[in-house]
Amino acid sequence: MDSGVVAGALGLLCFIAVIAIVVAMLFFMTLIKALNRCAPGNRSMEPEMVWLNLIPIFNLYWNFHTVNNVGDSLKREFADRDLDNGSDYGKSLGTIMLATEIGSWVVSNVGNAADSPPVSLIGSVLSLAGLVLFILYWVRIAGFSGQLKNDENDRDDRDDRDFDDRPRSPRLPGSTDITSKDDRIR
Repeated sequence: MDSGVVAGALGLLCFIAVIAIVVAMLFFMTLIKALNRCAPGNRSMEPEMVWLNLIPIFNLYWNFHTVNNVGDSLKREFADRDLDNGSDYGKSLGTIMLATEIGSWVVSNVGNAADSPPVSLIGSVLSLAGLVLFILYWVRIAGFSGQLKNDENDRDDRDDRDFDDRPRSPRLPGSTDITSKDDRIR
């Protein structure tokens, strides 16, 4: 084989790998943003735990865990804000997406091992379906995240990261925030 062809193929493969990594990072950042817009008490997982999806083999389990927990967190947050529409907040779509992607990988590898073009074609169709489902899931989660952001902007008195039940005294213009010794200890 010509070394120029090999170098070109490796270059293309590296380019595709970089694009895939960038897309994965942007996708994970969308999931993290959605979790960050949920109150800590409504989260089923900490936002930073989404990065565990980058661990090979472990991610076969963790992807399902993430889809389930992002959906549960969004459901609790929407219910807490009285915005729940009865949706499963992407859990079904995400689970079907992951199952389709795993199925496409298995079928493609079986088709290549058996040197069977029809099986390889089925794997390709499943891969395309997995890509479409991935995009739909990403858009759905970004939409829910956007709804939470818009709801935060509509609320006047909401301090969305301090869910302290203690009454607060009004602050006067030019005053400093002085807390009692009891407040600092907590």
